[in-house]
Amino acid sequence: MVVYLTMGDAVLFGMVWGMIDRLDKLSIPYEIVPGISSFSASCALIKRQMVGLGLSHTAICLSAHDIEENETYFDTVASLKASLAIFMAVSKISLVTKVLKRHYPSDTPVVVVSKATWPEEELVSGTLETIQKSVEAAGVQDGMILVGEFIDKEYDYELERQFMERKRRERRNT
Repeated sequence: MVVYLTMGDAVLFGMVWGMIDRLDKLSIPYEIVPGISSFSASCALIKRQMVGLGLSHTAICLSAHDIEENETYFDTVASLKASLAIFMAVSKISLVTKVLKRHYPSDTPVVVVSKATWPEEELVSGTLETIQKSVEAAGVQDGMILVGEFIDKEYDYELERQFMERKRRERRNT
């Protein structure tokens, strides 16, 4: 049995695909035990969910490690105005924010989370307009970038009440 232990979720932005292929071809048994992805850990640290009532209904995880070669793709994803969790993006924050500002207001909330759940974790908050300077001032070199209104939007109890009432009506009508 092969054990591959890694940080986070091995099947999300991990290197597991090549190993799976090789192990399968060699008929070597293995089991994948996923960890908690850094985007989940980051959202837990800021005590927010990415989708829900009154928020975007779409959350996208993407990597910016090759944004220079794939700026058009990144731009297309940004045009969806979804809640975003961007991996491998801090070192490219200038280009990331430039692309995002084409589609999101410059006051859109942003949090950079470095080393989520580690003793040395760091959080840097700002907006698309301010986050680059804040990250540089904090000296953060790597991490996850969370983008979207989910970061600081207040919970809407009236919307919840309306939703629950609509669900009760639907149950009565079925």
